Amino acid sequence: ETTITVNDGPRTVSTLRYPASRNPAAGLPVAGMRAATKHTITVTIRDPQSRKQTNAPTPLEYTTPALPQEE
Repeated sequence: ETTITVNDGPRTVSTLRYPASRNPAAGLPVAGMRAATKHTITVTIRDPQSRKQTNAPTPLEYTTPALPQEE
């Protein structure tokens, strides 16, 4: 099982969970991030049989682009 936590500061924390059958190497979608905002993303993988949990060594930071200007 893979859990992705997306935090955009004091306002929003989103937790996305993917089953063990979903291969993270094939990509995992992350949607719903706010425009022009820095997000901190943490990833945790848990083995369903041993229940061993592994956290990514460091959080990822991603700043989404601004929305296009209206004409």
